[in-house]
Amino acid sequence: MSSADGAIKEICSQIIATKGGVRIEGMKDGLLSAEENIILTELDNDKQFDFKKLQNEIRFYYSLDKDFFPLVFHNIYGKLKTEKNETYERFKELLIEDLNTQKKTKIKAYDLYFPINIKTEKKIAKFKHRDIEVDFVTDKKIIEKILKNDRAKQEISLNKNFNVSKTIFCKMSLRGRNRIYATKKAEEVFEFVLGVISFYETYWSNPRTLIGIPKPLSKLNQYYIFVFENNKYASYLYYQEKEEKTKLLELKEDQIKAINSTIKRATKSKQQEIMFKLFTSYFKGSIEKYVDYSFLCFWRIIEIGILKEPSQKHKEIVEILKS
Repeated sequence: MSSADGAIKEICSQIIATKGGVRIEGMKDGLLSAEENIILTELDNDKQFDFKKLQNEIRFYYSLDKDFFPLVFHNIYGKLKTEKNETYERFKELLIEDLNTQKKTKIKAYDLYFPINIKTEKKIAKFKHRDIEVDFVTDKKIIEKILKNDRAKQEISLNKNFNVSKTIFCKMSLRGRNRIYATKKAEEVFEFVLGVISFYETYWSNPRTLIGIPKPLSKLNQYYIFVFENNKYASYLYYQEKEEKTKLLELKEDQIKAINSTIKRATKSKQQEIMFKLFTSYFKGSIEKYVDYSFLCFWRIIEIGILKEPSQKHKEIVEILKS
C-alpha cells in the first residue's frame, strides 16, 4: 500500500458521507489537511498523471487555500467511501471524471487588475504572454466599479498605505473556467513583470541599511488583486502587507525603455520559462527584508540559470546565460 493509499484511507475513516457531500466531526481539520498534502505530493510526482497539465488544458484549477473547507477533493472522498474503494488509483479515475465535468462548463472572460506603486510619465508597453494580454492602465471607470462594492470600498478606505485614485494597474486579460485558474495564471505573469521592474530599480544601486534593521532592496509592494468576470466586478484578494509605509517608486524614461526591451526579449525567448523563473526569484529576493531569505532567492537565480539538467545540452546553458 502506497503512502497516498494510506492517506486516502485515513481521510475516508474520518469523514461522514452525506447527500450534499461530506462532513467532518470533531477538531480533525489539521490532521486531514496533512493527509491530503501527502496525496497532493503524490499527484505532483506522478509521471503517468500530469495533474497541472490536466488543469491547464481545461482552464480550471482546484482551490488549495482551504478557507471554507479543509479538504480540496471532499466530494471525491465521499464517493470513495460510498464505493468502499479507498485507493489512489480509483481516486485518480474520479478526479479525471470531475475534471471532465468541469470541461463542460462555460469559459469566462477574466480581467484582473494588480495595483503597482510606481510613478512614470512613459508607459510600460502592452504585451502578450501566450494567451494572456498584459496592459498598464489608469482607468477611473474601473476604480468606480470597484468602489461600488461595499466590502472592497471598506477595505480600501481602511488601508492608509493605499491610494486607489493614484494607482497604475497592471491589467491581465485571459479566459478560464474559474477564478482560481485566472488568478494563478495572471499572478505568475505579474510577478515576472515585478521582477523586471525591481531589477532595473536596483540595477547598479548600492543600498545600505542600519545594522540590526532589516529592509527590502525594492520599494515595490503587492496590494490587491481586483477580479472582473465577464466585464463585471467579482471579488478582490489581498496580499499580506509590509510593516513599513509604502512609497511610490519613480521610474525614469531610460528605466522604462529597458523594462520594455527586457519584457519583449523574455517573452520571445526560447528560454521563456526559465527567464520568467529568474525574474520572479529576483523580485522575491528584492522585496524580502530578511537577509537569509533574500539570499536564498538570489541563490535560486544562480541555480536556475547555470545548473545543467541531465537532459540539457551545453548549448542551452549558453543560450540561457546570453538571455
